[in-house]
Amino acid sequence: MPKLCETRFIERHDTYLMFRDKLPDIIQVLQEIMEWKEAKAASDAQALILSLTNPSFIVTLACMCDIFSTTLPLANMLQKPSLDVVSASDHVKDVINTLDEKRRQADEVFGVLFMESQEMLEKLGGEMKVPPRVFRRGRSGHPGNENPETYFRQAIFIPILDSICEDIKERFSKDTLDAYGLTVLLPKVVASPSLTPTQRDDQTRAIVTKYWDLFSTSERSFQQTLLGELNLWQRKWVRSASSDLPKDVAATAEACDATMFPVINGLLRILASLPSSTCSAERSFSTLKRLKTYLRNTMTGDRLTGLALLNIHRDIIVNTQNVLERFLKGPRRMV
Repeated sequence: MPKLCETRFIERHDTYLMFRDKLPDIIQVLQEIMEWKEAKAASDAQALILSLTNPSFIVTLACMCDIFSTTLPLANMLQKPSLDVVSASDHVKDVINTLDEKRRQADEVFGVLFMESQEMLEKLGGEMKVPPRVFRRGRSGHPGNENPETYFRQAIFIPILDSICEDIKERFSKDTLDAYGLTVLLPKVVASPSLTPTQRDDQTRAIVTKYWDLFSTSERSFQQTLLGELNLWQRKWVRSASSDLPKDVAATAEACDATMFPVINGLLRILASLPSSTCSAERSFSTLKRLKTYLRNTMTGDRLTGLALLNIHRDIIVNTQNVLERFLKGPRRMV
């Protein structure tokens, strides 16, 4: 069984699905271990079987597989190196709307999951029932008879769904996605009739405040140049048909003439380089693992930096003779 990944949603989803499919085989292996003469191994196997056949565990597993099936396309989309912030925002909104719809129809959605959980639990030799400690005593002193489906829906499915929805909304909030305000430069936005002059001017001022120091000009000159280019940029795309508008940031940057729109071209390149997730950083970590393996775990920072530069700048030819001469001149000649 693969380990549960704490950071990569794709691998986490695959792990849940594989674990659910292999659960009967896992139970069978644990039952064979229970027959061993080694007391500790048999006791641990029995404890694991009790945990794996617990109704709460089975229901939680079914809920996680269902929710991750909705978030998996978004995770796959966020893994793309060429994904821009605008496309990420659209996909995030679709996932949030889908999860909100599941929340509003929690009774119907969980009803199907509960039936699947009940069938799986029966195959494993368990029984779907409410944990004894949750029974509430009424005024007569007799424990209440709470429906298992109602209990697990309120205790497991709805809290998990609410937690994931809130986490996605917090990570991809409107303030976060619109923090840079550069989306106003996109043709589908700047040519939209719904974009009022006041909204355009407000976003332009926000762009000037954030990015004027990246260009070799003063803030006032940058603002005047950007406003002049933006007027021409808007007229350019208003004349174009909606089917001819670029679909993403990269295509917009290629369609932008750097000679006529130097400021907008630079801002579009900045927008295209903004990461919409941590996948780029995770890729760098994966590359680092190829350099700093377990056998090289004690290497110094200088050597690690040198190996990283060699890996990045492969087009630069290294003169091996110069490397050997420098190595021979050093006090330590360990190979």
